[in-house]
Amino acid sequence: MVHEPSIRLLGGPDGRKLMARRVTLVLDVPTRDGETELHILTDLTREELEGREVANVYRTRWTLEIAFSHLTTDLQSEIQTLGYPPAALFGLAVGIVAYNLVSTMKASIRAEHGREVSDHLSGYTMAHEVASTYQGMMVALPPEEWKHMGDWEPEQMGLYLRGLARQVNLPRFKKAVRGLKKPRTPRTSVPGKNHVSTARLLLAKKTGTKAP
Repeated sequence: MVHEPSIRLLGGPDGRKLMARRVTLVLDVPTRDGETELHILTDLTREELEGREVANVYRTRWTLEIAFSHLTTDLQSEIQTLGYPPAALFGLAVGIVAYNLVSTMKASIRAEHGREVSDHLSGYTMAHEVASTYQGMMVALPPEEWKHMGDWEPEQMGLYLRGLARQVNLPRFKKAVRGLKKPRTPRTSVPGKNHVSTARLLLAKKTGTKAP
């Protein structure tokens, strides 16, 4: 179910008002945080984009968030020493190309083994495997061995990648499953003994009195 009442937003110190919509999407299945509704603010009119479409577009934005997370953590595209903007932009561009390659690898596995399997593969583990074995692979298979693949049609490349996907050791690249959080251990107090601050103990020793 979708509700989309109109609301007014105050815009800045001059008190200007902006007409907007609050699109509320009632979920059939709660999110992992237990939320049963999503609330989205938009200045698009109903004629420009219907409420359900607004909700669908918003939910797909998480695919971009996840992609940039992989770029940062798995492919290390944000190198701290690249202080010059052109160098940082070049590093990001290289990271995006690498992300497309990893996505192609996952798509091949998805086509061969199904989405359930590919969704549980670790992008970090796959990127680490490629980075650690690349140098040795280029010694065993120099660039001359790969040049002919540049002339392949997409269908031929797809069949080749699916053939490689059949040979992947899938358990090796599975995501780590986080266990349940342990409950916090409750604090216990010693019967008949109350906590006394260090400051009180020092003051009692200095004045020769007994600490409470």
